[in-house]
Amino acid sequence: MSDETNETTAETAVETKVNNEVKKIRSRFKSWALWLALAALVVFCVKTFTGIDISEQTNAFLNLLLPILMAFGIVNDPTNKKGI
Repeated sequence: MSDETNETTAETAVETKVNNEVKKIRSRFKSWALWLALAALVVFCVKTFTGIDISEQTNAFLNLLLPILMAFGIVNDPTNKKGI
């Protein structure tokens, strides 16, 4: 009887951990910072690999802004309400 109780408790603990991780992942996908970072990554890759002809000033601005947006999306933690 005790072994069954321990197994049930262990299974419940594992299910709780899995549910918490799923909630964290869902909250990350709801984060505007994640989608902004992904959009910045796509624009940066398209700009870099397709050779689109844009002015030097615009190119310099995008080279500055897009990595900053990507970095913000990486360090942002939507599961932590107190910090970034």
